[in-house]
Amino acid sequence: MEVKMANLADANGRAYVDYEIYELNPKLFDTFWRQLKASSLDEYGIFITTFNKNEIEFQGTGRWTMGNTIEGILDPEEVSTLSQVATLVRENQGLLHFEYDEYEPGSEILRAVELAFSFDQAGKPIVVEETMDDYPYSKEIIESLGFMPLDELIFNDRSQINAKLIN
Repeated sequence: MEVKMANLADANGRAYVDYEIYELNPKLFDTFWRQLKASSLDEYGIFITTFNKNEIEFQGTGRWTMGNTIEGILDPEEVSTLSQVATLVRENQGLLHFEYDEYEPGSEILRAVELAFSFDQAGKPIVVEETMDDYPYSKEIIESLGFMPLDELIFNDRSQINAKLIN
């Protein structure tokens, strides 16, 4: 039996709906954002750092890509308010947007991602817009986007790890 390990992708970004849709049921969206914060798939998920009405800011960890994890948590079993949000968004021709920077050092991926979800009649999310723009892969850009470059993570030299922890 072959076991395949997934590379982890870190992300920093935001999710939002149009303010006009938010205003139709603010309490629903306030609950929805809190449920997204609580949902995760084992070690993968999004962790909301701030939320303000129709928008949240988040950090997260994805399996291979953050998009896989976002699609995974947009599940009615994970988020009980999702079907209500899906209906509200669909009936008002809106979209649920995720915009984030993603860093996956194992494959040297560093990019800006935009995903927009619509919902089918059953409330299942459907990616209707997806853009990915690669950044030049450099330590400076990685750090400027708020990520820790892989070479900062020294796993094979315990003396350097201990020296960093002591100082």
